[in-house]
Amino acid sequence: MKKSKNLRNLITLSLLTGIALTYGCKKEVPVTTVKVGSGINAPIPSYNFNWETATYLPSSPANQIPMPWNSGTTQINSDIVNDFKSADGWKLVYNTFKPTTPLTGNGMGYYFALYNQYRGVLRLYLWQPSAVVYTSLIQHGLNLYGSANSSMLNFGGDDIIDQNVPAFTNVLNQQINANGGTWFAFQYEMAYDPTIATTASTSLQLGWIGKYINITQLKLNGTIDGTATGTIGTEANSFDLDGTVKTAVKGGVLAIGVTELKKIPEANRSDLIKKLLSAASDLLGGTVKNFLSGLLGGSSGPGPQQVNIKLNANVEMAGTAVNNGGLMNYKLTMPGQPDSQTADGLTPIYNSTMGVVNLSAKPVLNFHVTGYSYDNSWGFPLYNFFATATVATVTPVVNPAVSALATVTLVNKEVILYDMGNTTFTTGTVEQASNHSIRSGASVSYSQYQYWGPAYSPPYFNAAVRCTFKVQPNNGTPATTIVKTFAANCTVN
Repeated sequence: MKKSKNLRNLITLSLLTGIALTYGCKKEVPVTTVKVGSGINAPIPSYNFNWETATYLPSSPANQIPMPWNSGTTQINSDIVNDFKSADGWKLVYNTFKPTTPLTGNGMGYYFALYNQYRGVLRLYLWQPSAVVYTSLIQHGLNLYGSANSSMLNFGGDDIIDQNVPAFTNVLNQQINANGGTWFAFQYEMAYDPTIATTASTSLQLGWIGKYINITQLKLNGTIDGTATGTIGTEANSFDLDGTVKTAVKGGVLAIGVTELKKIPEANRSDLIKKLLSAASDLLGGTVKNFLSGLLGGSSGPGPQQVNIKLNANVEMAGTAVNNGGLMNYKLTMPGQPDSQTADGLTPIYNSTMGVVNLSAKPVLNFHVTGYSYDNSWGFPLYNFFATATVATVTPVVNPAVSALATVTLVNKEVILYDMGNTTFTTGTVEQASNHSIRSGASVSYSQYQYWGPAYSPPYFNAAVRCTFKVQPNNGTPATTIVKTFAANCTVN
């Protein structure tokens, strides 16, 4: 099995939530603590209120900023804007709004955050006051800040999870409103990491960063995409937005929901958009195929079910950065940390570790050799091995805060063999997750030529396990399906 690179870049473009760059080596991004209403080092409790029934955010003067789903100025994606009910698992985590929050003359944005217990999704809503700024994109993302390591951001990284991801950056295709302020919604999938419960904020915090930018051209798999503009990602843990920029990387395309995708006329849909819609349709119908990372959210509201799908693509960005400026730069104590209520800065209201599920170790695939033949017709010896790959071990770890409220089940675990070499397959489902050529199944049998024998070496392709989890809330609300693919270790017998 091919070794993964020490540094992995992932760029995720969404027609709905933008482009993401994920870094596979740990480097800290400078993040400052922004405190609202206090100039001293001290805990600042988040103001608790009933976000479901409120029409306006608490502030002074009152009744000035409507809730995002009641706002005529919001451009939040239609697939998620009405998805905020507590019965569906949403909890208030952070909130900088309160009855004494001044809204005039401060020139800064305020935010609140909801977290979904059943999906492991953190959604932050940022209110940006009106500003005369021309922008094409909003750059935003999360990073781990401190000396400790964690796997909690792994679900925001590549579609095949192979190492801990310390940071990723998304780009939202939305402009700042110059006439009355703007709501932004930034959404991230969190992986469950049990070590968060024993890691103090002095060793690990969550950085949330963002800025507005303006840049021009974007290509997906070599085709200019007119539905979104592009930005640039470098191998450093930052964006270079000065002057003319151009890059081409292999990354992932992320779609949150399908409503906005379906608005694109069929004649204008690229092959990649068609694949996203097809994969999302399959997931909505209960079929996991042609994608490696996805989430089908359980919403009891009248709106569409939330569908997150990630596909690989070749992403090229070129253009000139016209302007950029800061929107947010926050350092957050995380729910569930032992000092979450006493650390400096904003304290979380919801206080259990985030994330639904993860694996405690890499899964293991077993390659059982059933026989081999000898071939010297090429003028040198070749051995054609016959083997079958099956899943040997998968070690899920479920967040106890979730298992107290829902039943979490590993409903399927599949062999994933991708980007194969000289291989003839006899069993397994053929899949194409954009740039990945895949054979999948409970077991996959094949024959493959190698130069040495009779000992069998690791096969000439990459191996992973695709895990499908079902989260069924005890309150009877719709279930959530979480699909994640983990790079595997291999054994041979």
